[in-house]
Amino acid sequence: FIPLNLGNSHWALAVMEPCERRLTYYDSLMNRNRGMAKLKEIQTYFQAIPAERSVDTSLLEYLMQRLSLRSTEPFRLAIASCEQQSDGHSCGVFV
Repeated sequence: FIPLNLGNSHWALAVMEPCERRLTYYDSLMNRNRGMAKLKEIQTYFQAIPAERSVDTSLLEYLMQRLSLRSTEPFRLAIASCEQQSDGHSCGVFV
């Protein structure tokens, strides 16, 4: 689960399913364009992880193997339908 703060004014949620190679975006003030942009940003971040060697490599290798992050197959990106908030301030509850 990846909580996302959008512009210091709204919260949304991304869910990463490594074994399924899927990233899903949930937003109680649905904005499909913003959601897809955030998912692509997250996808880029996870694809760059193997190049980063500043942590214990044995732990990193283990986690990447267990989370199926070593694959070169890109994550499928999805925008999920979810309950929508009826005001401008309760987004945190939906996350």
